[in-house]
Amino acid sequence: MKSHHTIKKIIVIAVIDLILFTSLFGLFTSPTKADEPGRISLLSETLPSNRFITSAVWDGENAYIFGGVSDQNGSYPEFAVVLDEIVRFNPKTKKIKIMNATLSKPRASTSAVWSGKYAYILGGELMDEMGRQLFDEVIMYEIETDRSWNVTFMNLPMENYGASAVYDGQNVFIFGGSGFSPQDQIVQFNTSIYYAVHLDVTLPADITRSSAVWDGESVYIFGGSGSDEDYDYKQILRFTPYENTVEVMKTKLPGSRIRTSAVWDGQYAYVFGGSYWENEEWKYSDEILRYDPKEDKLTIMPERLPSGREGTSAVWTGNATYIFGGFVGNNILSDEIVEYIHPKEGDSDDSSEDNRLLIGVGIAAIFLIAISVFIYFRKIRS
Repeated sequence: MKSHHTIKKIIVIAVIDLILFTSLFGLFTSPTKADEPGRISLLSETLPSNRFITSAVWDGENAYIFGGVSDQNGSYPEFAVVLDEIVRFNPKTKKIKIMNATLSKPRASTSAVWSGKYAYILGGELMDEMGRQLFDEVIMYEIETDRSWNVTFMNLPMENYGASAVYDGQNVFIFGGSGFSPQDQIVQFNTSIYYAVHLDVTLPADITRSSAVWDGESVYIFGGSGSDEDYDYKQILRFTPYENTVEVMKTKLPGSRIRTSAVWDGQYAYVFGGSYWENEEWKYSDEILRYDPKEDKLTIMPERLPSGREGTSAVWTGNATYIFGGFVGNNILSDEIVEYIHPKEGDSDDSSEDNRLLIGVGIAAIFLIAISVFIYFRKIRS
């Protein structure tokens, strides 16, 4: 009877161990969230007219789109008009407004950054009946007062259009672009002292019509075109300001492409559309590319733009990317606003940690049962 009573005690202890095991697992783990795919939507609201080669910034509440080339809803290029408009888009109301302020002159192929107080619109080009004019100007736009003005005491080191640019919290970095030919220069523009200078380090080739993002430590520059026949324009470049270095990444774009737009969402860079030369004709990509700098990995996303397009501008709001306008081929410009909800990844990493915890608690439970059995047999022997 005493032995039988002891066995009952062991069973009770084992049950308690198992309850403890399952309770701890439930306490420290949570249900695994499944992946959520990205979503593309074409908004009913449109830009005031068809347009491409605009630039855009996000101020935390609204997107602002600057200049560009329009066909005034006619036929491009016969009715091409270069714009001086500043347009505001509110993602909450999904409404467009043409602001009272304008650029000092109509211009396209600018680059633009947001400093936290001002938008800086850099360079650009104007094509009209008088010919072609290139700009070395920096325009500041104050959103609170809806005022714009040229920085009169400072210009860029040279006339430039088609460059990509980022802001790092103190400096604007401008990559490549064209004067009357593509260039390999990197320009640093300090917004505190309003001073712009060419850096000693350069891009590995003449590059214009690229796109770029800032991830908090480095700049990643995607694609572009130029005059260097020996350079592979599928390259992804990394510029690190504090090291003053430019590095060619091992991963490349799927093919050469120009006039993409790009955003950084805090984890990945997303690159939209672009054009490329193939089989003796220009083709327009509808692809969305995701680049992971930590892994140096590029993914072609399953979501696609409504049609192939180049010369878009784009902003990331924290919830979605909005892609504005573009050239879609066959002499057709777009007034579309595309909303892209980025995909959300499941808790795969958390699940791995949960599994490790499960194993650890399980081992502890088995250990407690083993001790109970050991104690039982010692009692029998004694």
